[in-house]
Amino acid sequence: MSLDTSTIAGENICALRVKFVDTASDQNDLYKSVRKNQVIGIQSLKESSTAEAFLSLVEDKLLNFGDDIRANLVGLTHDGARCLSGEKGGLIAKMRNQTDQYIYDLIDPCHGLNLALYASLRVLPEDIKNFIDGIHHHFISPQRKAKLVRIQIERGENKLLPKNYVKTRWLSLGESLNRLLVIWGSLISYMKTAYNEEGLKQFDFKYYLNLLEDQAFHLKIIFLSNIIHRINEANIKLQSHTLEIQHLKLELTQLLQWMAKLVVLPEEIPQKSVELMDINWREEDTQQNLYMDTESFIKYISEKIDTRLSGLNEKSIKKKQQKEFVTLFKGFINEVLFQLTSYLPLKDKVIEILDFVTLRGPSYQIEDKILCFNDIFNIFPKQKKPELVKEITTLLNIDLANEMDAAKLSSLNLWDLF
Repeated sequence: MSLDTSTIAGENICALRVKFVDTASDQNDLYKSVRKNQVIGIQSLKESSTAEAFLSLVEDKLLNFGDDIRANLVGLTHDGARCLSGEKGGLIAKMRNQTDQYIYDLIDPCHGLNLALYASLRVLPEDIKNFIDGIHHHFISPQRKAKLVRIQIERGENKLLPKNYVKTRWLSLGESLNRLLVIWGSLISYMKTAYNEEGLKQFDFKYYLNLLEDQAFHLKIIFLSNIIHRINEANIKLQSHTLEIQHLKLELTQLLQWMAKLVVLPEEIPQKSVELMDINWREEDTQQNLYMDTESFIKYISEKIDTRLSGLNEKSIKKKQQKEFVTLFKGFINEVLFQLTSYLPLKDKVIEILDFVTLRGPSYQIEDKILCFNDIFNIFPKQKKPELVKEITTLLNIDLANEMDAAKLSSLNLWDLF
């Protein structure tokens, strides 16, 4: 179950969404498990956003529909607000007090990605932040949009405007930067002509024109856009209705590794997510002992991230600008890594063991994870543990190659086939 709050027309609205497994029959009348994800209730919180108000919402829209629903509720995900996650007075604590079964509490990883990104943006220089905010604010005006479109038509380009950049929308910054890069040339033409017109004197066209014509600055926006795009890519995957439980750990680990590869020497990158989480990315020793030198850094990002970044090696880019670029982004990526390890739940015990559903890896590890999962959720009582171990052993000694192939990487399909 997830709780999503939003302010609409000045009113605090909460949507209650549930994700569950149902059964459906196929064309051969064989039953199979299917994932379902749907909103089952929307309610105004009015003046109260307390744990009691959320508990009332959950009971009215979900729990009061039957004991089987209460029994099958295994977890809650949310944005981490104190009224939801508080160990004594939060919603999760109140729900646990009403039942003997364990209710899993997960702070939304998508929300964590967003928090990590925006906390990291604070270390960027003012010219980048001013550029992003200033350009988008300037083109709020319909007249300015019309002028930009006219310039694009004259240049034989597609009619594309800057995106509507909204800081509170998770994917907005990445989408907006990508659009600015697409229309970069027409923005230069716009700035060159617009400052001569009446009524547009308050906007510093010369400042923005200088930035747009600065090759080093252009490369900074290109690289920043690539980094944010990778974070957004993970965010989109985690919001997918087809996401399976084992993919959460995999996707977050891959994101951390991708980010670490931007700055860390290849031979120094840990393969396990827990080891990446344990690194103190703000320590000077980390940067001195693990990070690539300037030449290796530029080579890596221009060959493996975006070939446009090879422009850093052109004669028009001075050594001072090159060094400034590398220092800026090593610092930014360093902060992104620090924030990701602070906000992502990769050290969560349940997240750590959930990949047992794929039945891949050493048998003893799969067995340990299944037993740990059972201990947490208390599916089978302790006195049944010997029988559970016996059944796991039997399962892991079966040749499952055909089933794994037929499941097509879906753990849900795999367990159906058993």
